[in-house]
Amino acid sequence: MREVFKPIVFLMLFLSTFSLFSQNSRIVDSLRTLIAKAPDDSNKVNLYFTLSRQFDIFKSKDYFEINLAALNLSQKINFTSGINRHYSNVIRFLFQRGIYDLAIAYYHDYEQFLTENNMNDELQASYNMYGNLLSRQKKYSEAALFYHKAKDFQFSKNDDQKYANVLNNLSILYLNTGNYDSSLTYCSSALLIYKKNNSSSAIANSILGLAELYLKKGDFQMAESRVFESIDIYEILNEKQGLCNCYYVLGLIYNQTDNYPKSLLYTNKSLDLAKDLNLLEVQRDCYNNLSKAYHRLNNDAEAFQNHILFKNLNDSLASESLQGKMLEMEVKYDIIQKEVVLKKQQYEINAIRIGLGLVILLAIFIYRGFRLKQKTNKELEQKNILIAQQKELVDDKQKEILDSINYAKKIQYALLANEELLKTNLDDFFILFNPKDIVSGDFYWSTEHNGKFYIAVCDSTGHGVPGAFMSLLNMGFLNEAVKEKNITEPHEVFNFVRKRLIESIGSDGQQDGMDAILVCIDYHENNQIVTYAAANNKPVLVSNNSIIEHKADKMPVGKGERTEPFTLFQLSAKSGDMLYLYTDGFADQFGGPKGKKFKYKQLNELLLSINNKPMDEQNLELVTVFKGWKGDLEQVDDVLLVGIRFK
Repeated sequence: MREVFKPIVFLMLFLSTFSLFSQNSRIVDSLRTLIAKAPDDSNKVNLYFTLSRQFDIFKSKDYFEINLAALNLSQKINFTSGINRHYSNVIRFLFQRGIYDLAIAYYHDYEQFLTENNMNDELQASYNMYGNLLSRQKKYSEAALFYHKAKDFQFSKNDDQKYANVLNNLSILYLNTGNYDSSLTYCSSALLIYKKNNSSSAIANSILGLAELYLKKGDFQMAESRVFESIDIYEILNEKQGLCNCYYVLGLIYNQTDNYPKSLLYTNKSLDLAKDLNLLEVQRDCYNNLSKAYHRLNNDAEAFQNHILFKNLNDSLASESLQGKMLEMEVKYDIIQKEVVLKKQQYEINAIRIGLGLVILLAIFIYRGFRLKQKTNKELEQKNILIAQQKELVDDKQKEILDSINYAKKIQYALLANEELLKTNLDDFFILFNPKDIVSGDFYWSTEHNGKFYIAVCDSTGHGVPGAFMSLLNMGFLNEAVKEKNITEPHEVFNFVRKRLIESIGSDGQQDGMDAILVCIDYHENNQIVTYAAANNKPVLVSNNSIIEHKADKMPVGKGERTEPFTLFQLSAKSGDMLYLYTDGFADQFGGPKGKKFKYKQLNELLLSINNKPMDEQNLELVTVFKGWKGDLEQVDDVLLVGIRFK
């Protein structure tokens, strides 16, 4: 059985890549002394920048501390280029350390700064980093939007390298979402540009991306070949993070091809480098891979030990948001303390030069510094208490919000079609209703009026809480049309609901409304006359083991490009025929062996194959197929499918 893995190819940052200097204590001490003496101006900000380059971004908290100090000073003196540079460095550090919540908070401040200062080029370029942050939080749709904005911008600027970086990030995103064809296209395009520009590190990174694609597709030989090709380049460049990722992918390949000794060898090599570089997520994934390899070698003791290490590190990473806020406070505290130390050193130098009188002043200063430290420690302790209280408040608010949404779910479910009403008017039916979130934009509605029975299957704009609000609005207008306005024809009901939606939401809501099917069954003198209206979604009838996809108007119930009246359609059905009404959630679900959409053709073929089965068996089979197709991927939309067998 194959292992599930997370792609670990580098996300390409919006910052230009620069090599860090090896830390030199003499240079660091000199720079700190200069900073302590320098007035608060742009030269001091530049000294901070030079000092930060002496520290390793992967290992040293000093890198963050110095850039944060430079950012604060730049804001104080309104040094625009310094603010721009050090916002970028702060965000970059937090991204590398996996503190994504805090990084996003800083990014939004950075975005506001760029907007207010009309720095449009810098804003457009920053979208690549924002896409990285969103992607790491698995907000893939939002990430893709910002990646494409960054891609178009870099293309317009003819910046091949940065354009290729965005293509590389899009490749990783589509690899994560199972769209391997798109991932291959973007990765290959980026690789061509990197080779044209002789960008060795980026070439190695893209080749490793191809290796992960082949691994996903099960072509282990090609995957292995590509990894070693990438290793050859990284070894020449002596890039440890690249080698760390290569060894990890090799461990996965050998795990999936049952070569467990080699899997252990390369996973341990990756783990050693990950520890050296402080790459916590890679460490966690290595422990997980080691646990599984030892388990297959029947070494349960090592398997258990590595599983515990994986679990502990995973739990630790789960609390990254709070850790990030604590890190920020700790760094700000250290800034104060180190500035005190720098000033102390300055006074000591002066004391040596001018004698005993300044020694007395130095003693006074040390005493004041001690008192300041005591005060700062007390303030920090109070801040820690405040953070704990704020966390408790956030948890309480989160519970309140969740309770409110669950209560909203009860309200929404109460307004859905009444089961007794359905049983009274339908001989045999089933309803598959699987919201993506707690509440749903999809809904099914029914009513009985003047001897006619109406049933609607609708997909409101959005899902979750916004979709649920739209569904309640749509249900209210359907009730108003039939019950209050005595509108009997389905197409006229849709015309009325569209008018009410536009009146209620206005021009700002031009994309809000619903795709829907409304069926009217008129049991007239023991004959059933079935008419319907359809907005984008089509009803499907199975008769004599043949499937008939009926017509629909290609426009939503709401404001759109088309404004003509809806059409009244008639549906001929005899006893035993099955009518299926569904929204797009089932067909649009990604999954299967290639991570592609299920699609309407496959859904209709499935309905044809099960139409003769009892209702509960049809429902169960549809649920089973959907779960099997989705697998470990995220559900993309609400799912609603109603089946009705005619009397």
